[in-house]
Amino acid sequence: MGYSQPGNDIQVSVDAQGLYAKDRQNRPAKSWGTFRIQHRWTEPGKGPQFNWGDFAVDCVTVGGPVATVTGTLVDAGPVWKPFLHWGKDHKQPIRMGVSFYVAGTGKGRNGGGPSRIGLSGATQEDEPLLTPCMAPAPDAAVIAGGYRIHDNRGVK
Repeated sequence: MGYSQPGNDIQVSVDAQGLYAKDRQNRPAKSWGTFRIQHRWTEPGKGPQFNWGDFAVDCVTVGGPVATVTGTLVDAGPVWKPFLHWGKDHKQPIRMGVSFYVAGTGKGRNGGGPSRIGLSGATQEDEPLLTPCMAPAPDAAVIAGGYRIHDNRGVK
């Protein structure tokens, strides 16, 4: 994932699925899977640093070449450990969201531009958690690797 500050390497891996009901096509009836965020950076005076977070997926939405995935933190490296017990009551983990735009290889509607990814941060401790299915616009370049989005709704 492209990041505006040099020396940062952020990698996001996702394995998620959503099941849609015939009468409810705008939000999945069930979602499952995992995603992981890994962050490597160099901190002045401390050298190389590494942190990570594993999330249990609670929502997957898909529309053409765009998808969003949200989940709650289930395990984390030392920097994100406090987010396992977040909010006013310190009983719930944070929820984060990831969004994707996967550029097509042809011309036309799904063929233009590079693939992109968006990543939400955690809400402040006194703010409500991010709601399921909500993620920011995919605003950062995918600089290595890639993603595939499969939308099987309507496939017979």
